[in-house]
Amino acid sequence: NTVAGGLDRCPELRSLRGEAAVRPDRGGEEGRGGGPETLIDEDVAEVDSCVPRTPEKIGITLDDDPEGAPELFAAFICYCPSAFEFVHEMIRELEQTECRLKLCVFDRDVLPGSCVWTITSELIEKRCKRMVVVISDEYLDSDACDFQTKFALSLCPGARGKRLIPVKYKPMSRPFPSILRFLTICDYTRPLTQDWFWKRLAKALSQPASHI
Repeated sequence: NTVAGGLDRCPELRSLRGEAAVRPDRGGEEGRGGGPETLIDEDVAEVDSCVPRTPEKIGITLDDDPEGAPELFAAFICYCPSAFEFVHEMIRELEQTECRLKLCVFDRDVLPGSCVWTITSELIEKRCKRMVVVISDEYLDSDACDFQTKFALSLCPGARGKRLIPVKYKPMSRPFPSILRFLTICDYTRPLTQDWFWKRLAKALSQPASHI
C-alpha cells in the first residue's frame, strides 16, 4: 500500500494512520445508503510530504552547502553598477583587513539561474545581519536598489534592529532618498571624517543583530 508506506516513513503521521485508514461513511449516516466503513482507495498515488524537497532558496551562494547550514553574512551590500569601484574598496577595507567581515556582494557571491527577487529577499531577511545601502544619484534610478531598500525597511519599521546603514560615497546632485533621511549615515564625501569612515562602518556591522 503506497499510502501506508508514506505514513511509515513519517513518524509524526503514524498516530493518524488508524484514523486515516478507516473512516465512517457519511452517506450511511445521512440515510443515503452505503456500508458503515469506507477503506482508502489503494490506487491513489502516493503523496509523501515527509521527503524534503530542494527549495529554490538552498544552494544560492558560492559557499552554500546544500546538505548543511546556509552561508551567512555580516551585511548585504545594496549598490548599483556605477558603484563597483567603491564596493571593491569596501571589500578590501572590511573583508581583507583585521575586520574580517563577510559581505554579501550580489555579483560576486550569488549563483546564476534563480529568481532575483526571491533570492534577494532570502539573503536580506535570513542570511545577512544588516544591509549597507550605497547611495548615489544612480542609486535613485535603480529598480533593484529600490526593491532591496524598501524590503529591508519593511523588516525593521522605525529602524528597530539598526538593519540599514546608508553610505554616501560621492557628492550628489539630486536629493537624498527621503525614505532614508531618518537614519544616521556614513558619509565618505567629507574629507575631514574619511579617516574614521571605515572604522565606524566596521563597528556598526559588528554589532549583535537584535532582529535575527
